[in-house]
Amino acid sequence: MRFAISILQRVPDGTFDPARLRDYLTRAEGLGFHSAWTQEAVLGSAPTLAPLELMTFAAACTERLRLGCAVFVSPLHNPVHLAKSISTLDQLSRGRTEVGFATGGRGRMFSAFEADQALLVARFTEGLRLMKACWTESRITFAGRFWQLDGASVEPNPSRSLTRRSGSVAITRQRCAVRSATATASLVLAALPQRSSPSRSTFFARRWQNQNRTPPPSRSPNASTSPLTTTQPAPMNASTPGSNRSTDLLA
Repeated sequence: MRFAISILQRVPDGTFDPARLRDYLTRAEGLGFHSAWTQEAVLGSAPTLAPLELMTFAAACTERLRLGCAVFVSPLHNPVHLAKSISTLDQLSRGRTEVGFATGGRGRMFSAFEADQALLVARFTEGLRLMKACWTESRITFAGRFWQLDGASVEPNPSRSLTRRSGSVAITRQRCAVRSATATASLVLAALPQRSSPSRSTFFARRWQNQNRTPPPSRSPNASTSPLTTTQPAPMNASTPGSNRSTDLLA
């Protein structure tokens, strides 16, 4: 069993204490936590720090703790910019980055990001293909519906030489189960090592359920009531509801 912890993101204006967050992260690493996680929330009244910048700060404070975001709402991003930012973070953290991607919910103000809600899935799948190209191809020629590149390059790629431990990927769609992270990584990040497991898929699924206020799975009377997130293995197969809805995203 591996344990994960959230990185504190709710910070009212003028109250950020770098020393306190540094102590929090180093303490979590010292206690043996496997990873620390953020989530993305651009708009809203809650004072929420952006995930990539916060993960970069966390990378500078730690040496072993893996750092993740569950999830990036990728249709709201330019995939080239997002790919560049993630690969930079993976270099700075020396291969400790974990990322998840999703289409986002209906309640989001997509007009603020020049995204047509009716085309979210198309933007989502094309954006993933383009990010994969940015991470795996030395010269990118891409003729997509939303983005086009001709002989471009994006360097550096995510870290691959550092003990073969670069980040894994999970893909979700609104209100559906997360696919096996191992299978997904082989589609999205062919250049990155695949040190994923169904336990990480379970973690993404739980965070996704919490984001959408879906009731959590029933728990036995003896289940732990610890507020810490645990990543426990769960089978993911073709019979799992929604598990095959993104099977052909990057085929």
